[in-house]
Amino acid sequence: MMTNLSLAAFLTMPFPCAVDRPQVTHSVYVLKAGNPLYAGLPGVPGNTLATLDRDTPLLVLDLQPDRTFGSPWYFRVEVLDGERKGTTGWVACGNCEAARAETTISKVVVDLATQRFTLEWVGDDAKEKPRGPFKCSTGSGIPTPGGKQFNCDDEKVSRTPDTHCTPKGTWTVFAKQPAWTEHPEAKNVVRFAEPKDRAIALHYYPKVPDYPASNGCVRIASLEISEAIYKHSVIGTTKVIVEGKWTPKDGK
Repeated sequence: MMTNLSLAAFLTMPFPCAVDRPQVTHSVYVLKAGNPLYAGLPGVPGNTLATLDRDTPLLVLDLQPDRTFGSPWYFRVEVLDGERKGTTGWVACGNCEAARAETTISKVVVDLATQRFTLEWVGDDAKEKPRGPFKCSTGSGIPTPGGKQFNCDDEKVSRTPDTHCTPKGTWTVFAKQPAWTEHPEAKNVVRFAEPKDRAIALHYYPKVPDYPASNGCVRIASLEISEAIYKHSVIGTTKVIVEGKWTPKDGK
């Protein structure tokens, strides 16, 4: 029995994808004309932000199922063109198609020893893309100023919550957002580490010293490069490799 959704609305709900998680192959998809952009996952009356009247490029930020209606899948997106440019919302993945001939980032390799990172690209013009090394600052290992110093060079310790370490290992980008809600100065946020509630990401930050100083994220000095990672990494595909010997600020 439906109490909050009319039968007519229910029958027009999109059921675009199978229960299985679809594979994301591109960072940019195109929403075909005549399909809706939702404020949140569909199923709530009045949830539609707009019905886009032309094919519209979208930057994919996340991928989630709407378990209310048989687990179809939806992209969380940022609109890249048109009147709704810059708007974030949700679209049915079955209403989208991958952008053609896209060059994307396959790997981000973070060197803890040098506090630098490099980019690896795939695509027709991959050789023309910036590769680095680029300046960054990783986790300080000091959750409380003047408090205990954790050894972030130890892989097990680096993966432990509340250590302010950047976790060592090979990870996969799983979500993006334009900025951290609590810290809007941190822009072009690309999340990669498990567990997801640690909120570890690559992102631009206005203060990037030459030593580990972050709460665990990889702070990026260049706004331009952070934007390139934000736009050209692919959720579920792009790898982030954190490696090298970590040493604290004082070098001890």
